[in-house]
Amino acid sequence: MMNRLKNILVAAWDFADSYLYDIRRYWRHSQAFARFRSRKTARAYLLMSVHALEKGLALQERKPGFGKAKCRELLGEALRFQQQFGPDPVCRYTVEVVGCVLEFNAATGDTDADLVARFQSLKNEITQSQTSFDAPGGLRQVCKREIAASLPPDAFQFFATRHSVRQFAAGKIPEASIREAVRIAQRSPSVCNRQSCRLHYTTDPDIIAKTLAHQKGAGGFGENAAAVFVVTSELGAFNRAGERNQAYVDGGIFAQTFALGMHALGFGTCYLNWSKTAREDRQFRRGLNIPDSEMIITLLAGGCLREEFVVAASPRIPTDEVLSQLRRRHS
Repeated sequence: MMNRLKNILVAAWDFADSYLYDIRRYWRHSQAFARFRSRKTARAYLLMSVHALEKGLALQERKPGFGKAKCRELLGEALRFQQQFGPDPVCRYTVEVVGCVLEFNAATGDTDADLVARFQSLKNEITQSQTSFDAPGGLRQVCKREIAASLPPDAFQFFATRHSVRQFAAGKIPEASIREAVRIAQRSPSVCNRQSCRLHYTTDPDIIAKTLAHQKGAGGFGENAAAVFVVTSELGAFNRAGERNQAYVDGGIFAQTFALGMHALGFGTCYLNWSKTAREDRQFRRGLNIPDSEMIITLLAGGCLREEFVVAASPRIPTDEVLSQLRRRHS
């Protein structure tokens, strides 16, 4: 009886502690109460706001005068960002997108001389002093032919041959391959292009062992992994109570794309669940350099593929049980 009562009390404490832990961290690190509290939150806010203009530009039909008020607001916020945090590619991204909007409006005969002057002033200052993202902001022309040419001959087969690998060959994963898999994962969609996801990794056997000891789910194979990856999502990218779980959505998409990227590069991975209490999360962070502002989404073990190996069959339930059409509900 005493043991049962003890187990109930421990479980109740873990529930309360874990929920309060999540609330405290979201309150402390998100944009909910201060968009410009840090470079991280301010950058995510600008990414979200500028992307709203980009989405408008990508619509088939745009109204004359589109986005002028938003452009004026964003130029002011980019200037504030630069004054508060210094140079950052997000400021250049802002002026690139604003420039596209002003070009569209000018082509329709709607020109705002004051707005154009403000834009030119900020553009001259920012483009001379700041680096850019991997491509200019605005619009990009896409050709269906190019998409078709890049597709694998059998799309299902590519995904069907990715398995959770627990039998690794000896050998290291080159850092260049890890970087390329992350570059692939960065193509993942994220809410309003906020790009909250981060990946921490180690190839050091001692740190791998320490990391897996906290995770407790890689027994019998983790010691043969060439690397361990920790996918996280920056809480500073989110700004409302309704977004409190968005880190898991974006982080899950990023993690899956990373795993598929590793698969495409010829390496194996195995997801390692991180459904932990606040106490376990704190212990893990104390031993590793993962910022408190980042939500841990999942871990993956990775390694080289053997010539032949076995995996869990993991059969899938019938597709008809997963797929259904939305229908109007009759009251």
